[in-house]
Amino acid sequence: MRIYCDPGVPKWIRNLCQSFLKDWYDPQKHTNPLKVRLIHAGFLVIPICGCAYGAFNVRKWPPSSTRVGAKIYVASAWRYWHCSKQEATREILYTLAHECVHYEKWVAYGSNTHRGLPQRVNKLMRAYLTKHPL
Repeated sequence: MRIYCDPGVPKWIRNLCQSFLKDWYDPQKHTNPLKVRLIHAGFLVIPICGCAYGAFNVRKWPPSSTRVGAKIYVASAWRYWHCSKQEATREILYTLAHECVHYEKWVAYGSNTHRGLPQRVNKLMRAYLTKHPL
């Protein structure tokens, strides 16, 4: 797994996401390549998404090969959304966990449905927040 962080992403968000991913990622279970990119979103995404937005993408790397990998994008715009740092932390973590569960479902079943997704996300969130309280 590789983590990329765009300039402008606050250090506390980068550290939070790295900590969550370190707890969640299991090389034995997650065999397909995974890249995670943290993006600093401007004020334009605010009306649509709140303080965090995520996307999950599957593609071939490099495009001419047969090797398939996944990318997770998490965009944060918490400064523009007038929420507390604690609220932003929870929303960013939830968004990241949601995209990680999409990855798990894709690895296990080859599909990307939302069936059972909220329950698994909540389980990941509880486990992480029990270990690392805010």
